[in-house]
Amino acid sequence: MGEHCHIILGICAMDSKARSKGMQRLIENLITYGQIEIIIFGEHTILNEPVHRWAPVNCLIAFYSDGFPLEKAIAYCELRKPFCINNLSSQKHLLDRRNVYERLDAMCVPVPRHVVLQRDRSPRSKWRQDEEGIEVDGIRMEKPFVEKPASAEDHNNHIYYPSRMGGGCRKLFRKTEDECSRFFPEINRIRDAGSYIYEEFVETDDWLDIKVYIVGGFVHAEQRRSPCVGDGLVQRNKDGRELRTPCTLSDEEKALVLRVATAFEQTVCGLDLLRANGKAYVIDVNGWSFVKGMNQDVY
Repeated sequence: MGEHCHIILGICAMDSKARSKGMQRLIENLITYGQIEIIIFGEHTILNEPVHRWAPVNCLIAFYSDGFPLEKAIAYCELRKPFCINNLSSQKHLLDRRNVYERLDAMCVPVPRHVVLQRDRSPRSKWRQDEEGIEVDGIRMEKPFVEKPASAEDHNNHIYYPSRMGGGCRKLFRKTEDECSRFFPEINRIRDAGSYIYEEFVETDDWLDIKVYIVGGFVHAEQRRSPCVGDGLVQRNKDGRELRTPCTLSDEEKALVLRVATAFEQTVCGLDLLRANGKAYVIDVNGWSFVKGMNQDVY
């Protein structure tokens, strides 16, 4: 490209993300325009080099994953002032589900009824539990409810069931081989350490979750079998990937998810929706996300 290059684009992410198949596909598409030079900073640089030694770029793709030095990346942006595809300072809010839900509530975005139990912030919550539910700071939540860790990087959500449904707890977790959840009939009490959001369990239409991917004003959505379904097994296609089916969002749902991405200043953004009784609920905002297993352009 050399002297004909108009834009220098930096990719600042952990190696597992910066060199993933999704990122390589994106880079291949960008290169076809012919006037973009791409620099991958590399994990060694972003972890070990001071920001003044990072390459200067015009435009930056940077996003958090486990181990990523977010504050350091923010300092780089303050020094070099590139155009950032996703706002890095706003990504700090995405790391704590309490911040996410607080902002969604302030925007009047539909979310399931919930309460926050805080053990790591002042004032610490006052709470009690019994076999059928919990009470947090005077607010009662009946089972079934979902227990979500405050940390958005912790995907170990639990669902607790009332005695009329047989009791017990279903633990949800990141996919391991063919499993994404497991039922424990003997567990009826909430976790006794850490801060959590307790959220009313929403029985979704057809037991499906919806994964939404946003790029600017473009939206792509896929539905998958909910991990809370009976056997906790992952449905896979012939290539061994989780089975997901493209689905259509209503105009109202599209407007809703675009409003959320804009509020969090994330041009490229993923979020999770549930549909129940003709209404859509936002249950998670993930920041930068790739469409898994897609070999063609979907936006």
